[in-house]
Amino acid sequence: MNPGSVLPRLSAIRVGASVLATSLLVVLPAVSLSAADLLRVLPVTADVLMLHFKDGHIDYNGVRPDGTYEPQGENRVYFSRLLDMQAATDAASYRIMSGDDPNYSSAMRPAAMGVKAKGAEFNSPYKTPPYLREYWVYAALPTPLSSGKSYTVQVGDLAENLNRFAFTFDPRWVRSPAIHVSQAGFPPGAPKYAYFSQWMGTLDTPQHPGGALDLSRYADGAFHICDAQSREVRRTYRGLTLQKSRDEKDPSHGNWTRADVYSLDFSDFNQPGRYVVVAEGIGCSHPFEIRPDAYFAAHLAAMRGVFLQRRGIVKDFPEFSREYPRSHHPDINEFVAGKVEGEGKRIDDPRPVEGIWGWYADAGDWDGNPTHYAVPLTLLLTYDLRPQNFRDGDIGNRWKVHPDDSWTEEGGNGLPDLLDEARWWLDFGRRARGELRRQGLGTGGVPRYVGRDAGAHIQPSWADTRVQWVDTGAAETTYAYAAGAAYFAHCLNDLQARSGRTGIHPETAGWLSEARDAFAWAEAQKDPSAQDKRQRQLAAACLYLATGDAGYQAEFKAEWQADNERNNGAWVSPMPNLFASAVYLVSCKDLPNLDRDFYGDVKANIVRRANFGTDNAEQVGFRFAGVEPGQWVGMNLITVPRGMFQAIAYEVTGDRKYLDAMHNSLAYVLGGNPESRTRLSGVGFDREQDVFLCDAWYLLDLNHQAYRNPIFPGASAYAIPMFDVGGPGSEHWARSSTLPDIKDWPLGEQRMRSRYSIAGSEFTVHQNHPWYVFATGYLLSEGARDALRFSRPTVCLNPIVTSSSAASPVRLSVRASADTERVEYYYDWHFAGESTDGANGFALAWDVVQTNLQLGDSATITAIAYDTQGESSLPNPEAEHEFTR
Repeated sequence: MNPGSVLPRLSAIRVGASVLATSLLVVLPAVSLSAADLLRVLPVTADVLMLHFKDGHIDYNGVRPDGTYEPQGENRVYFSRLLDMQAATDAASYRIMSGDDPNYSSAMRPAAMGVKAKGAEFNSPYKTPPYLREYWVYAALPTPLSSGKSYTVQVGDLAENLNRFAFTFDPRWVRSPAIHVSQAGFPPGAPKYAYFSQWMGTLDTPQHPGGALDLSRYADGAFHICDAQSREVRRTYRGLTLQKSRDEKDPSHGNWTRADVYSLDFSDFNQPGRYVVVAEGIGCSHPFEIRPDAYFAAHLAAMRGVFLQRRGIVKDFPEFSREYPRSHHPDINEFVAGKVEGEGKRIDDPRPVEGIWGWYADAGDWDGNPTHYAVPLTLLLTYDLRPQNFRDGDIGNRWKVHPDDSWTEEGGNGLPDLLDEARWWLDFGRRARGELRRQGLGTGGVPRYVGRDAGAHIQPSWADTRVQWVDTGAAETTYAYAAGAAYFAHCLNDLQARSGRTGIHPETAGWLSEARDAFAWAEAQKDPSAQDKRQRQLAAACLYLATGDAGYQAEFKAEWQADNERNNGAWVSPMPNLFASAVYLVSCKDLPNLDRDFYGDVKANIVRRANFGTDNAEQVGFRFAGVEPGQWVGMNLITVPRGMFQAIAYEVTGDRKYLDAMHNSLAYVLGGNPESRTRLSGVGFDREQDVFLCDAWYLLDLNHQAYRNPIFPGASAYAIPMFDVGGPGSEHWARSSTLPDIKDWPLGEQRMRSRYSIAGSEFTVHQNHPWYVFATGYLLSEGARDALRFSRPTVCLNPIVTSSSAASPVRLSVRASADTERVEYYYDWHFAGESTDGANGFALAWDVVQTNLQLGDSATITAIAYDTQGESSLPNPEAEHEFTR
């Protein structure tokens, strides 16, 4: 048994039977005198080193061997002893030395220390340990590092896996956490910025007050755009611009970075390729690409994220070579119809109903809400503005209603895949209102609620056998349906014309009939609410577009002028009055009976609102645009690209500043932010992966001590708490994991990675996904793009080469797919090291002497491959070998 592991090795059982091994391991205790793992040492600049530690790994709740489901908190926790914070922040714990830098020929201690830490993986507030942290320990150096020189950092017994870390300070090759750039890359004509900033937690010196990295001595230096493979210089720039001082406030909340933000503008560099930003005396960035279709991968992920929220069907899931089981269908659940109050709080006079299925799951749970109209309206607006950007086969979704059915292929039906997704909710509305009317349970309204709230933390959707509730119709949802049906008819006619066919699209008449009928039904309802009236604006604007009937324009005008909330922000999700104004301004402008004076009023309103978010972008660290007047720091503020106002303003003014603001905001959420993490799952090198998305927990449960369970693509999280639910789902509990206290952290780094948190890690299909679909789709190139790519890198571990001397390094190497860029090695759950040496099989000389393994101890060696887009391999017996020291 390996005394450094929380769980003993059951080698014979584990290989090829990991589920059985996991079930046996879970009851056994931890015994260790060791500490956290040291993952890497990186230069912040030549003056400061960052040491990245992590306490351990959690194999989260998933599927038991008997096929039942583990509730949240039923985890396997791999850890030993948590990092000793007193020792980790004591300069006496470290020695820095060099064989070729005379300044470090004798071992030197850091001049000052600081740390920031927060939970990396979360267990339960009722268990020990409640969470496992990751730590960024900052060491201010007594003398700057010299470029090209090699250094060794000794950490004593702080870490369990390594007691020293060696690296060469070559800024072309060693990444600096102070450099932030979009990991999705840039279209050639887009603005392109790299940002330089770092908040270093408790490090507080005259040079770095309050943890704010001082970059002033580097700001006038040389900065290069280098080829990512060869690191040859392609363009050199001199000097950085101080984009945002640590003392300046952001428009909505203090200072988002609590450190100076410098920027490098390389917008004039347009040569397609794959590059890194290299800063002399600092280091390099993550790789990024310049290419016309730079946003396609993010668009594909966002669209797949929407698709995976569909209910009532089996979904093909090629990303993981799996099928996503069907849920919430009349074949599985009993359905009853009645008047549903609130978000599924109660149902009055429920009666059996048939034939209802096909809504969108709201969030981590699975009910459908009236706000989901935002999905089709967003997609239709995106198509309407940029129809040339979308094709049949772009996404290639496949699904079937019954498990034995043949696949419905959306990637070859003659309709751009964006429009296939746009019609999903509309098809549900048509089906639901039709069935309710046919069965005498409704009179023509679209349900405002369907399904059941909550319950997702204990089982996946396909195991939810609860009775499903269906509302019998409401004006709000029915107006929204009328809007979508009319707008869809307009887009179908546009497609017809673009395809070179004459006349109207064959489906147009049917959808226009649906729109008119639904509008009339909603009009007949009494005592309309303010929300009903805002949806009425949207329906009237879309019907005016689709029919040219000036009566609908008059309806829109009257509601718009009477709406005393029309200037309220689209702070969480796109608003119906925003969609209404967009449709009217962009697509109705050439109608012969357009009210020109009213058109001017709507235009002035939208442009004014767009100007606030656009012009204030220069005041926001990292140029994040879209913050509105008085906007609170609330759900999804820093995790989605808010660009609809800018897009509409660009369409009606042609002012390039609005497009630039959209590009800059997209760059922020796709990696060009203080944490250098993309806020969208499935995209980037350090990507969003801890979202409250329970179906993913069970469908993608890897049951592995080294791999972290993946998540569905295209998901982003709220990130900032607006409420708290207590227990494992508490965001306040997750935020209690930080060092220093969360109140001292900059806003841009306050995203907690607790998958259980409702306020922090949940999302909704109408509040998160639409912003990404719209921004990436609107800015998507209409030119050539990659074919569909759902592949992952593959890796096989070569036989392990050992020496007769127990003190000699062990040689690890692999055979990996051609797209592999990096391989990480683990022994059990511990990090052994990584290699980028593809020419030599990603070889790593693993110094076993540094580890906690004693002679005779056994461990499982695991190789994990990462490709050029940050995608990882999946567990594979050929990538694992048993090793005995």
